[in-house]
Amino acid sequence: MLASLIIKMKPRDDNAVIKKDYGSLFHGYMYSKLDTNYVEKLHSLRLNPYSQYSYFDKKNNVYIWKISTLNEEAKEKIIDRMFDDNVNSFALTYHNLKIDIISKEIIDVHSYKDIADRYFLSDDTVRTADIKFLTPTTYKVHGHYTIFPYLSNMFISLYDKWNYYSKDITLKEDKLIHNIVKNVEMVKYNLKSTHFCMEGVKLDSFIGDIKLHCFGDNMLVNIYNMLLDFANYSGIGAKTSVSMGGVSISRNYYKTNKK
Repeated sequence: MLASLIIKMKPRDDNAVIKKDYGSLFHGYMYSKLDTNYVEKLHSLRLNPYSQYSYFDKKNNVYIWKISTLNEEAKEKIIDRMFDDNVNSFALTYHNLKIDIISKEIIDVHSYKDIADRYFLSDDTVRTADIKFLTPTTYKVHGHYTIFPYLSNMFISLYDKWNYYSKDITLKEDKLIHNIVKNVEMVKYNLKSTHFCMEGVKLDSFIGDIKLHCFGDNMLVNIYNMLLDFANYSGIGAKTSVSMGGVSISRNYYKTNKK
């Protein structure tokens, strides 16, 4: 079960700003609302069953806090609990920033099979994807945080999380990641390096836009798209539980005759 909670919000002080690296503060507030036994369970997991990040939606002039979950238990314990919590404001510790909640909405509730069927049962061939990195994104490679979205790291991370939490469909082909990286190209990018501050430490990261194109066969294209859809829930890269790696993915569709 995949799901997202959208919380629209605004600082009570009109002059205040919710910065992108306040993610650990949002994370701390979210944890304060969860059942303590479930929090202990989360600490024991290899991969977190959720991602969360906040950003400013310029088009609609509103701050968004998006929380996404990767299995049914996490939806029940995190999203449903946060949605049902009857508060209209909260404060971020340390900065003591007062935030008013405008609205809350649960969206995009799907099974893993739903995501797969979207491509495997469709006549649409979707080879090109535009990825907007809404919050600073990074990978830890050989002990260092990267400032560029290397495709191998991106798809390995998505593949691992998909297989860890999907009960409907698992990806088991030995050379799958090799074939995806071989057949997917970054055909355009507009990125800048940045830092994400977490507990006094600055992590190297990047933010911006990239365009990907998959040149593989239909099976590979379907898996590529399936994993990119999953990224809307899981985030991309490291530290997605504390607001890094938040993405928005869009595509252009056209009809084709599949063989």
